[in-house]
Amino acid sequence: SLPSMAENERKYFAKLIQEVIKEQKAYEGINASAISKNITPDITLDLDKNIWTLAYLKGNQGNWLMEYGLKGEDVINYKWSKLITINFFSKNRFNTNVQSHYTSFVAKLKNQADTTNRALSVKEIRKTDSEIYFEWSIIGRNECEIVRIFTTDKGLYFAHYAQKTQNFTQEQRVQALKILQSVKQK
Repeated sequence: SLPSMAENERKYFAKLIQEVIKEQKAYEGINASAISKNITPDITLDLDKNIWTLAYLKGNQGNWLMEYGLKGEDVINYKWSKLITINFFSKNRFNTNVQSHYTSFVAKLKNQADTTNRALSVKEIRKTDSEIYFEWSIIGRNECEIVRIFTTDKGLYFAHYAQKTQNFTQEQRVQALKILQSVKQK
């Protein structure tokens, strides 16, 4: 339908189509190389495979990082709207204390907020000795996350659900918590 449009509309849509094609090619090229074939994470995760796709998996059996993005989005180049990340730290190689991991992570977030002269919002949702859920955002950064840190007999898992909005709606929060609760060690 481009030929039937006014010249300025034709130019706009032709440029938009080229950007989409370029982005898809970049994502396809990076996606294949971003998935390590040598790692088999020992977890289960309840995700709708029609919506989410594995975009990144690197590390080794003692420490790995995997990321899921919405199909068609470029996770590797930070062009995502929602992201699920799971990081594993082996009990044999790393400190697997939930509280110390939480404290260290929040300190890094505080440093990021201070460096950009923004305020950090952290809300604990649920906390036990072996698990903590919390929500955070840096005001004005347009990204918020819900994080679940938990330990098992094998080590510590750091799972988080991020989205590019300032705050979660109640419906989004429920969806994120449901996905994070589904992360289980096999």
